[in-house]
Amino acid sequence: MLLLCLCSRIKSKLFSLYGERSLVYRNVGQELERAAAEYSSVEAIVSCHENQRHTFKSLLDIVDRLASGFWKLGLRKGDHIALWGPNNMHWYLAMLASCRAGLVSVGINPAFQGPELEYCLKKVNVKAIVCPLSFKSQNYYDIIHSICPELSKCERATLKVKRCRT
Repeated sequence: MLLLCLCSRIKSKLFSLYGERSLVYRNVGQELERAAAEYSSVEAIVSCHENQRHTFKSLLDIVDRLASGFWKLGLRKGDHIALWGPNNMHWYLAMLASCRAGLVSVGINPAFQGPELEYCLKKVNVKAIVCPLSFKSQNYYDIIHSICPELSKCERATLKVKRCRT
């Protein structure tokens, strides 16, 4: 009975803070789909420095294609995917696509070097990394290659790395 009383107190406290409307339970991917249905022609994101604009509808189309690509690579709901790179449109699209695919996005500091990256990859057991080839002075491919030398000898989407396993 104490638990029930406590729950009703919390509920009434939430209502007093946020009004009579209860909270809506949707994940990011579901919310993007809802927004695309309701605001299809409204701009969802603008990247001035990249000269890119996307409406909610075009954003959902791009994100769904990328999410489908993640599934074709063998990633499944609950798998961890690392997003390693600068804050740009590609990072944002990859994050939304991972949400739509049911993946767990792991943000990696874009300034990390080999040892730091290796530590993160081992710690969170990522199954895939999304990153640009390079950005400013950071050469992401070379950094990954330094901790995963198998990268240059693998077939597409079949890399098996011993060193980065947990």
